[in-house]
Parts: sequence; C-alpha cells; structure tokens
Amino acid sequence: MRLGVVAASAILSFSLGCDGYLATKGQLLSATGHELSGCSARIESESGTVVRDWFAIESDFGFSEVVAPGRDTYFILISCPGHYPLLQRVRSGRDSADLGQLRLVPIDGNRAR
Repeated sequence: MRLGVVAASAILSFSLGCDGYLATKGQLLSATGHELSGCSARIESESGTVVRDWFAIESDFGFSEVVAPGRDTYFILISCPGHYPLLQRVRSGRDSADLGQLRLVPIDGNRAR
C-alpha cells in the first residue's frame, strides 16, 4: 500500500508542474525579416553543461525540456547556416518563454538577405 501512495504522489507532483521545466518558443528571422530554416538549438546550464540539442529547427519553433529543479537560468544557443549564432538567456518554471522574433545577422555582414 505504501508503495502505491508514493508512486501516486510522484505522478501527481510531475503532472502539476515544478521549477524543473523549461519551455520556449519563438520565430527565427534574418536581419531583413526573412524566415530561416535548417537551424539548430542547444540548451546549456549556467556552468556550460549541455542539457539538450535540437536539429532541423524551422523558423517558427517551440520546444520543452525537463531540467534540474532549483536552477532557473539557462542559455539557448541558436545557430542557422550563414548567420552568426545567437545566445538567449531563458528561465525555467511553469510558463513558456515566448522569445518573439529573433533576428540573426548574416556572417558576411550583408543585411540584404
């Protein structure tokens, strides 16, 4: 009986949410507002530990990950072919972080792309 109560408590705690959850969404654009594709993203802790990598991210993106409870600051590194990478600070918690429109600068400096 005791094992069933512990298991039910663990399931209930997870379904109600905790501070060990990170969800984010946004839109990747070039400096001139064109949608980007073929991008990748990486979540890192403040100490630089890689939490998760995503590949083949399109312009409109969204993802979530279970992260360490009690740590609230993470960094998302977004890379798109032909553009400088973008580092964005995010916080974990119950709500999704809407990063809005993220504009990446072309490596060649030509903003007309």
